[in-house]
Amino acid sequence: MLIWEKTGPANLLRELALRNTDSFYNRVAEGKETLAPADIEADRSEAEKLGAERFLLLRNGEDVGVIDYLDRNPADGYAWLGFLFIAEPCRKQGLAQEALTGYAARMKERGLRVCRLGVVEGNAPGRRFWEARGFAFLDRKANTNGTPVDVYERMIDDDFVSSADSR
Repeated sequence: MLIWEKTGPANLLRELALRNTDSFYNRVAEGKETLAPADIEADRSEAEKLGAERFLLLRNGEDVGVIDYLDRNPADGYAWLGFLFIAEPCRKQGLAQEALTGYAARMKERGLRVCRLGVVEGNAPGRRFWEARGFAFLDRKANTNGTPVDVYERMIDDDFVSSADSR
């Protein structure tokens, strides 16, 4: 079972360690293979300005990932899954599915039925992951850094998470 721990200054270095397990993602999303504390601070600040909730994900006391989301993106009024990251050594263990189950439950409790997310240009593994979970391409935009991002959308319905199991 995943534990969701609210992010803050006390766990910044733990998030940095998680994020630096995937140099490919760092390169396509941030333009460099290794992030610094200031990069995490900037990500957190940007998310906070938008009103996002951000959490470290823990399993058996071990940091395994990061998630952040918005109930309502001020740019379009939709719920957004801003970031879901599972550390490289922890992948292919069902942790992303478990995080998505928790996310979907939170959104349903809040009466939200549609969510969007962005996949940065060049992140083919991310695109495949989200498409396998029923997310449909909607549009291409630039994120706040000017990086091209493919926007995907999906209903938060009863098979939000289980849809990937049948593909």
